[in-house]
Order: sequence, then structure tokens, then C-alpha cells
Amino acid sequence: MWKPSEYRYGGKSPTERTHDSVMPRRPRGEVDEWAALQRLQDEAAVRGEQGWKEQRKQEQKDYMEYIQQQMEERRRSEEREKREKKRELEDAQRSLEVLREEEQRSKQKQKEEASRVKEMYDRQLRDRNHAVRLNSELQKLQKRKALLGEDLTSATFGAGPRFSMKAQATPGPGAYNAVDPYSQLIKRSFNITIEGSMFLQDLLRWEEKQKDLEKRKERERSMLKADYRETLAESIEERKRRQEEQKLVEQRRQLEVLEQEKQQTLLAQQRSERDRQQQKESYREELRIQMEQDKERRKHQFRMSEGEMRLNQRSLHVYTDQAHNGDSLDSFPPIMHDFGYEESFRAVSNKARPRGNSSSSDQSSARLR
Repeated sequence: MWKPSEYRYGGKSPTERTHDSVMPRRPRGEVDEWAALQRLQDEAAVRGEQGWKEQRKQEQKDYMEYIQQQMEERRRSEEREKREKKRELEDAQRSLEVLREEEQRSKQKQKEEASRVKEMYDRQLRDRNHAVRLNSELQKLQKRKALLGEDLTSATFGAGPRFSMKAQATPGPGAYNAVDPYSQLIKRSFNITIEGSMFLQDLLRWEEKQKDLEKRKERERSMLKADYRETLAESIEERKRRQEEQKLVEQRRQLEVLEQEKQQTLLAQQRSERDRQQQKESYREELRIQMEQDKERRKHQFRMSEGEMRLNQRSLHVYTDQAHNGDSLDSFPPIMHDFGYEESFRAVSNKARPRGNSSSSDQSSARLR
């Protein structure tokens, strides 16, 4: 015999029935909510892992692109350094060529100056030899003059010391006329000798000045060469030091950028992991709340509204009338607490119409109205 309590408050589950002519509906199976929650969590974890793998793959791709970019920048910097070194070598070669040209010019000037000085020395030597020759001729002429003067004095005034001294002191006009060409020659030779000695003194002074000037120029040239070499070495060292400093600064900057990117990647991973965890927790909380609500709703779903209660009462009256009148009971009575679907209510209303006895049908119609 049918017991309503079996279907209302426990016992045999209504899901075991597969067909109900009074209220046809699909059998409601029990749902393992925790299994569904676990399955959803597993699916979310799989999706999260796939997303994390995709993100990791994209990060690796970006990192490889960054590494390639860094390698390209390093290659460009090395090429730039090679070009700078080549330019420095070319500058050094040009400077050495300039120094060689200056040395060649200075050597040529020295050769020209030496040849000029040699010619001047040769000329001075010739002038000196000529002056010596003139001096010797002058001495000879002076001796001849002295001899001629003695001869003229002795011939004019006779012998004797008084007359000879007078003749030597005051010679006559003939004597002056006789020695005049010799006097002019003597004066000219004397002047030439004086001028030659003055010229030689000036030449010696000029040679000393030229030597001092050449020494000073050589000293200045050596100082300029030393300064140029020192300046060139300092410029090369300064450039190398500056390049090393720039390289160190660039390496530090790259390390800082890599560290920042690593920190950002770690923070992004932590943030994504935290977001996934929060999302999982929020989803778990939503499912828990939904499960509690479903549990609460199942616990209180036997509390029907007034319309449901009237429909239940009318359908029960119809079934009772059928059972009382002896009609064929080809269906089970409706489940009292399961009127959550409108089509079920319509099905119950349609199936609950009485058949056979007119009195019972009228009564049921009056009750339904």
C-alpha cells in the first residue's frame, strides 16, 4: 500500500520512479555537490595551469627577445668600439705622419742651414785668407816704404844722425809724393783688415746666436713632441677609461633592468597566483553559499504557497474521489512537496479531471472551480 510519508519525509526516494502518468517529469537524480565542486576546481586548476603555461611561454619568449636585443646592442657597441679604435689608430698614424713630415722638413731646413753656414764659412775663410794675404802684402809694403824713406833721406840731406832724424821727422814734398800710392794702399789694407776682423766678430756672434736659436728650437720641438705624445697617451687613456666607465654603467643599468624585470615577473606570478587563489576561494565560497541555500531550500520546500496548497488539495480530492468511486487507479498520487515547475502543475490539473461517474465529475468540477 502506498504511504505518503515514503515520499514526503524519507524512506523510498521518488527518484526511483521513471514514469508518472499524473505528473510526468524527468527523474531527479541526486547530485554530489562536493564532487561537482572538486570537478569544477580541477577544471579551474587545469585552465589556470594552461594559462600559467601560456604566460610562462610568453615570458620566456619575451625574455629571449630581450636577450637577443641585448646581444644585438652588445654587438653594435663592440662594432662601435672597433670603429673608434680604428679611428684612433688612423689619427695616431696621421699624427705620426705629420711628425715625420715635420722632422723631414726640420732636417731639410737643417741641411739647408748647414749648407748655407758652410758656404758662409767658406766665404769667411776665403775673406780671411785674402785678408791675411793683404796683411802680408801690407807688411811688405811697409818694409819697402821704410827702406825707400831711408834712401830718400840719405840722398837728400846726406848722412848724419841729425839730418836723418830731420828727414824722418819732416820729409820733403818729393817724399810725400813718392810714398803717396803706398800710403793709400796701406790705408786701404788697414781698413780691409779692420772690416774683416769686425766681420769675423759679427760672424762669430751670429754663429753663437744661431747655435743658441737652434738649440732652443730643438728643445722646444722635443718638448712639443713629448707634450704631444703625453697628450695623445692621456687622451687615449682618458677615452679608454671613459669607455670602461660607460660600459660599467651600461652593465649596471642592464643588471638593474634585469633585476627589476625579474622582480616584476615574480610579483606578477605571485599576483596571478594570489588572484587564482582568491578566485578559487571566491568560487568555493559561492558554491558553498549556493549549496547552503539549496540545502535550506530543500529543507523548507514542503512549505508551499497558497496556490500550490489549493492545487495539492484539489488534486488529492480528485484522487480520493476516484478511489472512493472505485475507478481504476492507473497512477500514483502526486508528490505533495514537489510542485516547483509550472508544467507539473498544468499536467496535474489536466490529469486530475475525473472520468465515468457524472456525480463525482460534477463534484470534482465544482471543487476545482
